[in-house]
Amino acid sequence: MSSSLDSQWKTEQLRALQPHKVVPAFGLHPWFSATISITNEEGGQRIVDRRDHYRRVLTKRHPPLVVVQPKKSKLRHDDEVAHQKDDEAEELLHAWIDRHLHLLPDPTPLEHFLTDLRARLVRSPGSMMGEVGLDKLFTFHIHPRSSPSAAGSPSGQSGMIIRSKYKVLIAHQLHILHAQMSLAIELGRPVSLHCVQASTELLGLLEVLTDQWGPRFTGVPSTRNVLHASSEPHRKQPASGSEHGGVNLCWHSPTVSPELIQQILRKLPRTFYFSYSSHLAALHPPSSSSQPLPPSPSPSPSSQDEKKQKNPPLYSSRARRAIQATPIDRLLLESDHGQHPATIDRKLRDIFRLVLSLQPSTPDQPNNALHLAAQIEANWHRFYSPALVHPSSPH
Repeated sequence: MSSSLDSQWKTEQLRALQPHKVVPAFGLHPWFSATISITNEEGGQRIVDRRDHYRRVLTKRHPPLVVVQPKKSKLRHDDEVAHQKDDEAEELLHAWIDRHLHLLPDPTPLEHFLTDLRARLVRSPGSMMGEVGLDKLFTFHIHPRSSPSAAGSPSGQSGMIIRSKYKVLIAHQLHILHAQMSLAIELGRPVSLHCVQASTELLGLLEVLTDQWGPRFTGVPSTRNVLHASSEPHRKQPASGSEHGGVNLCWHSPTVSPELIQQILRKLPRTFYFSYSSHLAALHPPSSSSQPLPPSPSPSPSSQDEKKQKNPPLYSSRARRAIQATPIDRLLLESDHGQHPATIDRKLRDIFRLVLSLQPSTPDQPNNALHLAAQIEANWHRFYSPALVHPSSPH
């Protein structure tokens, strides 16, 4: 799974080394979106001033909600509203940028990144798009300029990290996500989504993409889409073989309410999945009624793992409600961690056993581990299969 600009080629290299083991995913994570510039000039040839760019995309707090206009198939935000920051905050932001300008990487034009992204996806038939998305919680971080592509990572890599209190404007993130998802739809690739505190913006984007691409995105034929297509000769027409399946989306490690799950599945009943992890479910403060799951054995665990097994995590009532509200055929599981294989296995077992404990038991769907494992495996193959059925090739 790619994240930064630098990780794109590393993911491709790993796939080349282990083509039978690696399912590559290419795309820019929102934590790295500040390193991308968006030009208004056709072709994006204008040289972007580094200082102006970071002044434009960074903010102390997110502006009012982005306005979405599905009928015009655009995302729009009012620049005046987006930059309604008080004078003092503006001056502090500009001073911080000036002080760290020598460490900030030159922005990469979005058009250049998309050209590179398309090439990697085409070179790797069966690849996915990810991890892409929206995040209103993270703050922009800088690594030394010796590793400029690492700028933005909240998780940290090698070297000194300069932590700021500034965020990347959600309108900027939306523009980049819109462009990436449009490419995924065009090429028929599954998408791994990251979304933190931006569900309203995500819902608006799904509306826009539905209006733009119709069944090619949703997999659901509708009279509305047929009428739109017939009345708009310039509208992009679905590629042969991809118009019925839609493009599968997976919200990874979501913190969602049952109501939000229902909203999303009303929009995309055939193509949207939710992938839960024990890591994120345990981050929320547990309610007094939440009980730990009994420990399970782990192969060759570390001493830290042994301690965690003796004191397994509590899971919040919010996480439990979300899992219970997710249809069984829309559910996936993940570790959400890149640690020692034994730790990853343990985290997967933890979330599997939590899901198992929350599943109802009926004669048609017995509540047992083998049945749940088979269901999740089937869900993964259904989510991932479009990339194999309709691999894109250069024309």
